[in-house]
Amino acid sequence: MSLKEKIIAGLILSIPWLKAGLAGQGVVASYAIVTLGLFIFLTFKNWNILKNKGLYFLPLFFLLSLHFVGSWNPRYESMDSAKWKLLNLDSEMSFETDPKKIELLNNHFKNIYLVEKKDPHLGLSIFFNLKNIYLQNFGNTPSPSLNVIEKYEKLIEVKSFKWIPQSIISSVAIIPDYIHITISFVLIYLCYLSFNSRKIIRRVFLLVFVSSGALALLGIYQKINYHPTEDGKEILGIWDTPEPRYFYSTFTYKNHWSCFAILCISVGFAFLTRHIRASGKSLLRSNFLPIVGFVLCLLIISIIHSGSRSGILIFILLFLAIAYFNKTRKSFKFVTLIFLIITCIFIFNLSKVSSTDMKINTQQQIEGILNGELPLRVYLWSDLLKQISDKTFWGHGFNSYRSINPIYQSQEVLSMRNLGVEHAHVPYTPLIGHGHNDWLELISEIGWFGFSVVLLPGLLLTLREILTTNSNFSLVLFLGILSYILFSVIDFPIRTPACFLTFCCFLGLSLKYSKLSSSSV
Repeated sequence: MSLKEKIIAGLILSIPWLKAGLAGQGVVASYAIVTLGLFIFLTFKNWNILKNKGLYFLPLFFLLSLHFVGSWNPRYESMDSAKWKLLNLDSEMSFETDPKKIELLNNHFKNIYLVEKKDPHLGLSIFFNLKNIYLQNFGNTPSPSLNVIEKYEKLIEVKSFKWIPQSIISSVAIIPDYIHITISFVLIYLCYLSFNSRKIIRRVFLLVFVSSGALALLGIYQKINYHPTEDGKEILGIWDTPEPRYFYSTFTYKNHWSCFAILCISVGFAFLTRHIRASGKSLLRSNFLPIVGFVLCLLIISIIHSGSRSGILIFILLFLAIAYFNKTRKSFKFVTLIFLIITCIFIFNLSKVSSTDMKINTQQQIEGILNGELPLRVYLWSDLLKQISDKTFWGHGFNSYRSINPIYQSQEVLSMRNLGVEHAHVPYTPLIGHGHNDWLELISEIGWFGFSVVLLPGLLLTLREILTTNSNFSLVLFLGILSYILFSVIDFPIRTPACFLTFCCFLGLSLKYSKLSSSSV
């Protein structure tokens, strides 16, 4: 492998081990410097080839344009000391006679004052949550409390242009999120431009696959032997997790581990199908097959062992898709099906705790549906649709979901959220950070225009390759990529760098592998 290929392989391999890319801003900055530096170098080096293919770079151009224009066109700003004096909260609230209103406003404005300088998005979210709760409970009857809320909103509003992309609030805290999304998209182009050998691409995929097996083994060991500690360093004894119940391996959230594992499982099946075609009757004497089978077992076990119901569902869909589209002999489908059935039986016997948790959660959801209560995610999606309908074309601005979602929260979401925070021992923080649907959330942020020019091309490319690629190896990889896209419909893996970065790298490498395969026919 050349130096640039080794650097890219190192990026793909290392990010999952560094708390799935959430190990700190230093990690994000390091990845950004290396990725953007390498991208600029390759662009200039291949300028004569690329200058006639500018259309391929339009999604990246539009993404950067949306970020840039929106950052200079915010709708709100944080309060400074002068504006807090203008608000004159104590004096205004002295006219309020309702103790419940006084307590509600004092608690929320105290939290806003404490957090808005460090995290303006959170401060804005707390305010809109206050406004929503107030209107839900007290209506819009004129009162001193309502006057304070309306006065505060006028103080934070900024004159912005509605006919161009906007951001929700001007803040340097959003820069790491900008960088994460940008370098992930850049890696699609970087992987495509850097690799020109199918053998080397397969080698990179194999390294990622084996590394994912080690991560799966780590997750299985951690969960079996996990005991809460006072220092709270659950991940490799180095990093803590927001919620210890939900972490798995080096990932802070079990569903996102499952999403990453499914991407890597598609790599294993791609090697499996390719090896079956190449080996023929000598398949059983192969030394390669046991290695692939062992790592696949670890990854499949880890998904169910983690207790991720979403992961199990998407994995089943992936397997069915591979069985349907597979171009190898029919015996592969039968042998693989038997292998998966035996593996799943083994998994459920191994992981009684996880299977019990899944059964309890599933039973509770079924009972809720029978009683007319839908799962929280369904209500979040309904709120997102209202959010999208309000600013359909340009969206509300990148990373705006958690700031403005309280405006659109339904009574059902408020009620469910209150159940989760009623026993909190820390100052109030809004519970809803993501809509559990990356597609709807991104459309609400970058609008229909952003979706059409940034996201839709990748989806159409994936579907085209599934239907037209000459490479069975690429076909299985693209089915894994499609599985990630489906996972994004029911969760938010884009917010975990290891998931989205790996997805983008796999997309770039798979596209190049498919092209190299078609040119060699």
